Amino acid sequence: MEEDRFATWVRSTLARAGVEVDEVDLAVIRAADTVYGPDREALMRADLSDAPKEHDLDPSRPPTGTGRR
Repeated sequence: MEEDRFATWVRSTLARAGVEVDEVDLAVIRAADTVYGPDREALMRADLSDAPKEHDLDPSRPPTGTGRR
């Protein structure tokens, strides 16, 4: 059976990190991509150039101010 492009991409990407992927792993990754993939792709395409930058970023505490100017 010939693998689809997604399976080939997942296997080759994780192989670079030394991770072997079996059919269960592939099914879980495919399910996660089905759920989160469209929103992830929309975020990657979004023009965020007008979004204000958080200069005092510290993940250990909540953001200061509203983030709006």
